[in-house]
Amino acid sequence: MDTDVSRNVVVFQLRRRLKQTHAIADGPTKADDCVQQAWFKVRAENNAEAKNVVALHSEWEPSENDLAFIHKQFPKAKFTYNFQRPGPDGWEAAFAVARRVVAEAGMAQAKIGMQHVAKRGELLPVLWSGSSPKRTMLEHLPHHPLVPGRLFVALATVAQTPHGTIGMNHVTHAGLEGRQFADMMGEAVANLTQGLQIEGRSDPARPEKGQLVVLRRSGPFAASALALPGFRERVAAQVGSEDLLAGVPEPDTLVLTGINSGWAPEVEQSVLRSPCEPSEMVPTLLSLTPAGIHIEAERQ
Repeated sequence: MDTDVSRNVVVFQLRRRLKQTHAIADGPTKADDCVQQAWFKVRAENNAEAKNVVALHSEWEPSENDLAFIHKQFPKAKFTYNFQRPGPDGWEAAFAVARRVVAEAGMAQAKIGMQHVAKRGELLPVLWSGSSPKRTMLEHLPHHPLVPGRLFVALATVAQTPHGTIGMNHVTHAGLEGRQFADMMGEAVANLTQGLQIEGRSDPARPEKGQLVVLRRSGPFAASALALPGFRERVAAQVGSEDLLAGVPEPDTLVLTGINSGWAPEVEQSVLRSPCEPSEMVPTLLSLTPAGIHIEAERQ
């Protein structure tokens, strides 16, 4: 159900040529002809006919006017609804109940998702920017600075949810449950290396540009490879430069090249023009040298 309870969502199940599809529209919940408004939208947008409708579901019980319309237009269709329609003076109370039910359903779904992630997820290192919009949350998580005050690595159990999204349960101080952060980080790093894919690139038309390395993995958070022990040294040998430029356009991708290579402007632009929404990690450009990791730029 839409969280705006003043809008009633109506779902029409359509059957055409032995195939079934769903069409969704909404209308003002209080309207005497809400279902009719929704049907007119569906009919226009889907070129549907009343005979195509085999079932319909309304979040709110229809008015008597709409019920008469449903029985006339869709006499053989199965019809269901969630919330009872109140009397003229009962809408505010009904809306309050509906909002509470929707909120509780959302919390229950979130709890199921967290349980799924906890059961099926893998422990991974997660990069955090000091400028992250979630920065205050980091205060409750055990973490290690990669760039003091600017870039950190924490831990989370990560898995794909039943809805196909990536779910994360961040490891809190209490979540260590007596284990040492360093030991859990070792486990997370080992998990991260599984499925890590390293692709070397060069430009045949311009060999003087040097080498470009792109890291991805079969799971999320390839950019967390920045926290791997000896990572800079291994990449430096591949690109032929001790000093590296690293771009994190989004948490699942890490791009590296020699700091003075011909690829450097492209790596920088991959960060500054990244469309990725900031979360734990914001798109960041870094330099990796024997002296350590430094932040060169962050996408504003």
